[in-house]
Amino acid sequence: MDEKNLNINISLPSNKDSLHLIEELLLDFRKSHSMSDENFNNLIVSVTEGINNAIIHGNKYSNDKSIGFQLNLNGNRISIIIMDQGEGFDSEEVSDPRLPENLLKGNGRGVFIIKNLMNETEFINTGNGTKLFMTLNID
Repeated sequence: MDEKNLNINISLPSNKDSLHLIEELLLDFRKSHSMSDENFNNLIVSVTEGINNAIIHGNKYSNDKSIGFQLNLNGNRISIIIMDQGEGFDSEEVSDPRLPENLLKGNGRGVFIIKNLMNETEFINTGNGTKLFMTLNID
């Protein structure tokens, strides 16, 4: 039976094991909440990109730092918040990876992917890290 309201709030370590934990959490979420394959794929890709960015770029794999993860389901709208404890950044300064001069660069694709797969995204520099807020409307 689908729950139409759900709140998950967890703290994750700043290492690659967190990606596996989040993938398992999202697979379990899907088992009890109907959504299209496209919506689920958009969700899991965006969340894993956000977690990966928090681990690598935000917390720089620091064992002293954690990643906050919140998932809220309200009706047919999923809201996700991912928070790191890094220096923060301005997402508007991230180069468009589609431009010829950026095609071979090793960064910028995650932010681009998240912005294009989710219905809403906002990157907030909190002064104590970055808070990624994103929403997805599911069917």
